Amino acid sequence: ASVAATRGGASGVGSGMLINFAEIREMVATLRASDVPGFPELEGRYAGIIRPETEYDLFGNTDIFNAVTNAGVRGSANPLMTGELKDFYGVRWFTTSRAATQDSLGLSNVDVYQTLVFGREYYGVVDYESMRSEIIVKPIGSAGSEDPLNQTGTIGWKANLAAARLDEARAVRLEHVVTTDQALK
Repeated sequence: ASVAATRGGASGVGSGMLINFAEIREMVATLRASDVPGFPELEGRYAGIIRPETEYDLFGNTDIFNAVTNAGVRGSANPLMTGELKDFYGVRWFTTSRAATQDSLGLSNVDVYQTLVFGREYYGVVDYESMRSEIIVKPIGSAGSEDPLNQTGTIGWKANLAAARLDEARAVRLEHVVTTDQALK
């Protein structure tokens, strides 16, 4: 398995191709068949990145709704009460408006949303110790002739960090549409 889309590329995605429980099962099965481990800090689960519009569709999927209703935790921690999918089918779901989309790239110019599920060692992070994080404060009046009335001061920070994808075979990407996008067009 690779990070390549499970539907063969964004240009082949059209209306009605929504994410559903069967797609999630296929993504998890693909990773498990490739012996991709989950994250210890997520209690062995994989990580999944979705947009809010995708989460909306997942809660609207009958199979997922029934699983959360009948097999999920009871009370205020139930995903239907919290409004967060969080843990479902071996994946810890993280919802962000920064997840990838491809505007007007699908059939009939629909926007294509990308859901990514990945395991340990898919990516790596390097923290450069040679240049530590630093907060820089320049008090009012320290700019000399650049600030003749002593009215400007600044505060800022800088840090070094690098991240890279290490092993594409440790992730699966699903390209799909969402119902909210189709309703708006």
